[in-house]
Amino acid sequence: TSKQGAEGRLAILRAARRLFSERGFRGVSLDDVAREAGASKGLVLYHFVTKDRLFAYVIGEVKEELFSRLQAALMGQAGAREKLLALITVYLRLARSQRRLWRIALHEAYGLGGVSRQLLLDCRQSSLSMISSVLEEGMERGEFRKMDPQLASLCLLGIISERVLTGPGPAQEPDAEQLAAAIADMLLHGIDSRRGDTAPATGRAP
Repeated sequence: TSKQGAEGRLAILRAARRLFSERGFRGVSLDDVAREAGASKGLVLYHFVTKDRLFAYVIGEVKEELFSRLQAALMGQAGAREKLLALITVYLRLARSQRRLWRIALHEAYGLGGVSRQLLLDCRQSSLSMISSVLEEGMERGEFRKMDPQLASLCLLGIISERVLTGPGPAQEPDAEQLAAAIADMLLHGIDSRRGDTAPATGRAP
């Protein structure tokens, strides 16, 4: 039935997500996914055709989840400063909960090319546009000083990506809200001591 088909497809996606998170793209075969999902390899091929396409679906799920949470985080935030802090916090929380998958996506999907690479490029561009919009809003309202919003967005996304790739494990990671506040403060106030020491402590060095 169509319901069974949908359930089988979902089971395959969940299994693939777990395995890709644990082993990376190259460490997983379609046979592995089929065994993990309790399905036949033929069913995996029927739904996804190739391992590359299956990986792309997993990356697409992560992208949809990210932007769904980002949009929800912006709801009800009155000022641009609050919106910026909310965006950073969502990135850090999601990256922390799925750190291995994010690292694999950033490391491997770009190198694979094709649909997976394009999904990541689209995700990056959408993220930059969302951050830029918040920064432009803040400048228009007088909350932020005048700056190049595209350049500032690149800097912020670079900090977050580097934290995902090289940050400490969960036991050493400071609270997401605390870390987000420190990152936002650095972006908004820079490192010039003459601006005052307003950065919150993150508890641990990276």
